[in-house]
Amino acid sequence: MDWTAWHDQYDTSLALMARPREVRALIARCLDACPPGPLRVISVCAGDGRDLIGALAAHPRAADVEARLVEGDAQLVERGRAAADDAGLAERIGFVLADAARGASYEGFAPAAIVLACGVFGNIRLDDTERLVASLGWLAAPDGFVIWTRGLGRGGAAHARRIREAFRAHAFDEVAATTTADGVFLVAAFRHRAPGQPPPDRDRLFEFVRGPKDLEMGLVFGRRPRRG
Repeated sequence: MDWTAWHDQYDTSLALMARPREVRALIARCLDACPPGPLRVISVCAGDGRDLIGALAAHPRAADVEARLVEGDAQLVERGRAAADDAGLAERIGFVLADAARGASYEGFAPAAIVLACGVFGNIRLDDTERLVASLGWLAAPDGFVIWTRGLGRGGAAHARRIREAFRAHAFDEVAATTTADGVFLVAAFRHRAPGQPPPDRDRLFEFVRGPKDLEMGLVFGRRPRRG
């Protein structure tokens, strides 16, 4: 899978362009709700970090943020580092070239005030949903936020309902949810209302299924998936 080419579609696909706009708006809202002082941000499967870089570039709390963005594609990591540097955020945003599904990638940094899991739920098996949500309960600090996305086509809407139920079962409260204007993506934020909890499996927080198997991957190389 050429993930760099896939991410290039953020500059050409109207559906994909809309998702980062909604994510950035929720990041800004969560930053505003965090208490004063330093705060940590984690991004799971961060890509080139455009969600967080775009949000922090225009936010007054950027100087409070220390971020760890975990991504397994070397080209995307280099592109993200260059973008952070261009935005004057190189000291705030740290990219880690590592497997985002392994707990070791977050050791010494978690829990965080804000955790981003954008483009992840659409690329796991349905029966892995509970494990991923439980893992996010480990990554997110008490009163911390998790921002996540899910494509709504080809069974995505039903999966989104299941994800919401899983978050509630793990002591998260929904604080915001919106769909992109074309109805392709759900973007949501949940707040963690419980003490930190261990992941069900620190060695493997979730299993990322590589391949254009549903809406989130079905936009690969300009192909529009059927709307479900």
